Amino acid sequence: MIKISEKLQSAGMSFKAINIDNYFFDLDKHPKDEFGDQDYETPAALDLDLINEHLVQLLDGHSVLTPHYDFKGGIRRMNVHELSLKKNEILLIDSLHGLYDDMTRSVPAESKFRVYIETLGQFRGLTEHSCDGPTTACSAA
Repeated sequence: MIKISEKLQSAGMSFKAINIDNYFFDLDKHPKDEFGDQDYETPAALDLDLINEHLVQLLDGHSVLTPHYDFKGGIRRMNVHELSLKKNEILLIDSLHGLYDDMTRSVPAESKFRVYIETLGQFRGLTEHSCDGPTTACSAA
């Protein structure tokens, strides 16, 4: 993302992130996984209708008041964080759920650019001899 940000900056543009975690439902409305635990990994745990409402408003040039999700208490408070986009800002949805069609169903396809970036994983226990260089694979010691 650093390289993308640098390219945008050189063109007078920048990212503005929306925190999707703040759109989780309260725990009493939260879906559970097959073990009976709260399932934060499913898009059904998110208020997709409110996300889409806010996306439309932001892209139309309006400010929105986003919620705030308290993970400790499992409660979402509404209308907490003010968010708006300037003409030179691109909205960034930093979430794997951003690839889920319903997450952005209100946004026309021509207004979306989706990128999936996967890290190489954790490099624990590497020694200076276990990596052949920046463009080749590394192996754990």
